[in-house]
Amino acid sequence: MDRRAFIRMTTFGSVALLAACGGTGGGTLTANRPASGVLEVARANNLNSFLQAVETAGLTEQLSGDGPYTLFAPTDAAFRAARVSPTGNRESLRRVLGYHVVPGHVSSSFMTGLDMNHLTATGQSLNVNGRGGGIRVNNANLVRADLQAGNGVVHVLDRVLTPA
Repeated sequence: MDRRAFIRMTTFGSVALLAACGGTGGGTLTANRPASGVLEVARANNLNSFLQAVETAGLTEQLSGDGPYTLFAPTDAAFRAARVSPTGNRESLRRVLGYHVVPGHVSSSFMTGLDMNHLTATGQSLNVNGRGGGIRVNNANLVRADLQAGNGVVHVLDRVLTPA
């Protein structure tokens, strides 16, 4: 079995196991998790447009859940450049933001050296390429990585991702 097939198999197995166990798998891991969730981490890192879009889309409660979630959160400048209004159409924002969420915990160390696809919360495929210089998520660059939260991890992107 090649490395990619092994990683894909173990990643999906881990996500399924975590989901079956209620997210974290038990009290030991929960005790070691940071207290704040992914939305609080986004707030602490001034991802205001992302947070406003999450609120408009009605995803605050969902992303405050147990997770784990991997958020690929665009900067405020990325929202302005993409001309995506964080107070825009609720359904459109739900589709766009769901494309920025991958169930499970995907760290930058896991992404480094690999080129693989991940299923987003919308069920669409998201390409993460950690080969070469830096990490790219579709056509966006990862500009800050591994902002740890109690219910996942936040990575900051320089672009808003567009679902197909």
